Amino acid sequence: MAKIVILEGARGAGKTTLAQKLRSKIFGTTLINPTGFPEDGDKGKYKIVNYYQNLILYLDSLSNEYSIILDRSFISEMVYSKIYKEYDFRPYYNAFCDQLFFSNKHDITLFYMMISPEQVGGRLSRDKAKLFNSVKDKEVEVMKQQGEYEAEIANLASMLQSRHIPRAKMEIYAIHPLIKDAKAFAMRTLEARGYY
Repeated sequence: MAKIVILEGARGAGKTTLAQKLRSKIFGTTLINPTGFPEDGDKGKYKIVNYYQNLILYLDSLSNEYSIILDRSFISEMVYSKIYKEYDFRPYYNAFCDQLFFSNKHDITLFYMMISPEQVGGRLSRDKAKLFNSVKDKEVEVMKQQGEYEAEIANLASMLQSRHIPRAKMEIYAIHPLIKDAKAFAMRTLEARGYY
């Protein structure tokens, strides 16, 4: 039963920055950055499903002295597949939720990080991946991603409640753009949950 921190949110929300800060502050923590694959169709679906099946098997093999930070998870794949991919990831997403979130095997803290339209330009101008032609394109795409994240996080919270998953096993926290010090908020939360 590992202690797992999951950081989710649209591009530029600050996940990687917070992940690196948490990694440096929580002794003995492993940081994993699951990234998607560019392939679409059956080939892309097979690769991503295989990746997450193996990641969950790895997490299940860990004992309670391990702390893991995931800078994204299969929640991101659900969001990105809805917007950008042709395949239906929902059945696999539901199975992964059952295996990781609803199994009561781990202590999981999920931080859903939000970004405001005003923050997008500055945050993604330093982004190495040149996916958008203009700041306006960035804002539109990031806000589209954030809308899908909001829907998936709300759905996940509803499923946790309906399955009576104890808050000690899985808790979701939103980090709004108005929270000035996301790291301090996350550290206080993780300390209260016994992560360090």
